Amino acid sequence: MGSSAGDVLVIGLSGLFLAAAIGMVVLFLLSGRAALRKRRATATRRRRHRESDARAWAAERGWLHHEGDDELISALPFEALHRALWRRARDLVRGSYHGTQASSWVLEYSHRAENASISVTQHRRLVALQHDHTLPRVDLHPVRGPESLVRGLLARSRRVKLGIREFDRRWLVLTKDPDGAQALLHPGMVERLLQSDLAERDSLVRNPTAEPISIAFAGQQVLAWQGSRTDVEHLDEVLAILHDVHQLVPRHPGRRTSH
Repeated sequence: MGSSAGDVLVIGLSGLFLAAAIGMVVLFLLSGRAALRKRRATATRRRRHRESDARAWAAERGWLHHEGDDELISALPFEALHRALWRRARDLVRGSYHGTQASSWVLEYSHRAENASISVTQHRRLVALQHDHTLPRVDLHPVRGPESLVRGLLARSRRVKLGIREFDRRWLVLTKDPDGAQALLHPGMVERLLQSDLAERDSLVRNPTAEPISIAFAGQQVLAWQGSRTDVEHLDEVLAILHDVHQLVPRHPGRRTSH
């Protein structure tokens, strides 16, 4: 009789522990779903706030704002986009800047991380000025600590050095068209790219959170972006710099010039 009562007690306690364990699992799942919904809602609010900022920015300058235009992506030269799991262009503003067609949009894409099964999402706000001629494909990345050094090692076969110590120290030039890069990076262009409002190696120490500006020449566009920023607060500064660079592009970019 005592043994039977003990078995009943053990079974009862086991049931209570099992119910408690199931309850904890359910509570964990529910709290996880609630946290996920909260994160998604927060991300949505932030995105809408940024889009509202972009609309206001465009309206103040007489530009147009669009939700997005995926056709912009097809004209982009970034090799990573061809391997992207998904990609989109959103929050587009478009207008004229000192008589030149200009646009800016947020590029988002996801790709598979190297040697890993996880996907990584990248995002940045691109700024573009239209050019009359087809430009050589050249990327300019500021040298800024270990990340740039690794990028340089991975793309060593495409790196071009001008033989100008200060420039080569501050900028990583990537291209498959060395002659085109040499034509674009004439003395006047080099002088502008070395000015203090652009990449400085020492700024990593002085302001480690600042995101330097990268520049690309591709097709009939001169492009720029500032790290992974997607806001519009920096657009006026980037547009001013990009306009200077745009103005310095040779009339015949395939030929060397003696600016």
